[in-house]
Amino acid sequence: MASCCEAVGSGAVSADTNALLQWFTSRGGSISSIEVQDLGPEAGLSLVTSSDVAQGQEVMTIPLQICMTTRANADELLALHLMAERLKGEDSAWVHYIRTLPRQLDTPLYWSIEERQWLQGTICGALTGVMERQIRRDWDAMIGPIAEAHAQLAGASIDDYTWALSNIWSRAFCYTLDNGDEQRCLVPVINAANHDPTAAGDLADIVHYDSAERCFRLTAGRAYANGEQFFILYGRYSNAKLLYTYGFALRDNPHCGVDFWVNVSAADANVDAKRRLLQSHDLTATQTYDFRGTIRRLPGGRVVLTAPLLATARQVQLSADELQLEGGGDAAAAERAFAGEIVTLRNELATYGALKSVLERKCGGYAVEVGGDGVEVGDEAAMPYRRRMARVVVAGELQLLRDAIEVLAAEAKALSESAGGFVPMDHPSRHRTI
Repeated sequence: MASCCEAVGSGAVSADTNALLQWFTSRGGSISSIEVQDLGPEAGLSLVTSSDVAQGQEVMTIPLQICMTTRANADELLALHLMAERLKGEDSAWVHYIRTLPRQLDTPLYWSIEERQWLQGTICGALTGVMERQIRRDWDAMIGPIAEAHAQLAGASIDDYTWALSNIWSRAFCYTLDNGDEQRCLVPVINAANHDPTAAGDLADIVHYDSAERCFRLTAGRAYANGEQFFILYGRYSNAKLLYTYGFALRDNPHCGVDFWVNVSAADANVDAKRRLLQSHDLTATQTYDFRGTIRRLPGGRVVLTAPLLATARQVQLSADELQLEGGGDAAAAERAFAGEIVTLRNELATYGALKSVLERKCGGYAVEVGGDGVEVGDEAAMPYRRRMARVVVAGELQLLRDAIEVLAAEAKALSESAGGFVPMDHPSRHRTI
């Protein structure tokens, strides 16, 4: 699976891909008006229309019985299943599918230490290290012992487990059982579809599980002319998410977000009270790193800081008087901070100033050399693929953070000049999308 990058390739497919397609149709899969082609080293196996395709037209059905799934909805179990089938070789029912899966991916888990330095400062780089350590812990504590105890997994290694997980994360689809339980599975052939953020409004609009017929159905999210590459939408994902999970990034990605949080300093005299306040509210109890971003660029280009981030920053900046600790705490002040309301003029200005300062420091934490437009200096055409992908992620994040700094400066100026009518950006009356 790859991006809507420029396709460069003959279109011819390998013997393994032809064998997969023959197996697919012989077991009930169907394809119409599209075909699988190899569009080069970056696009890889792709779907290309063989005739004009109308929006909403069904182009593929995939029976559930030829998908790889498990009874329990856990990626770890599906990974064990995939590893076991891979080790069977020719004896596996999915041998033709497994042969078309990449042996190595371009996700940062597969990057060298030197290559990962290009992602310094990004959440993608940080979470790659976290995930690598988690895979090691899971292998040592659970997966490795399971592999040693089962003959069908004999010879499996942590590299095999990393490979299986990486293919699942980048290729698995979800479907819902009749009882409402959600399952994950690997779906042959549809994996060839590359990502385009304009392909549909939502993945569910074009990939649908038909519970009555027990099959997946792929439909066109827009009209295509004969010979066009046919895309699906993986999700409304930022470049950090796309690189982390799929191994690519888009220069013109309309979805941009950075997960960024502030914390109460251990040296703060009111650290315990502030932490209790933050942990007591659903808005701030958990600091998530899910690639959606606490700083986001909305469709149309507007940059916002989300309500959880601003509420956290207000609580961090509360003074002792604002907390009213002598009286056992001021729930009203805390609730104003959570509700997107001004606690005091001092607190709101301190919130914007502190966020602006820490974002300026964060901008200096990226590893690459950048030009005035936020883009890394150098000849992109001469760069290896992974360097270019890192550049896209870093440049996008830097520009977003710089725009957020400008937003904070403008908010602080507007607040200072207002005569009491200022409304913070996270107040429900200002907008309701963050």
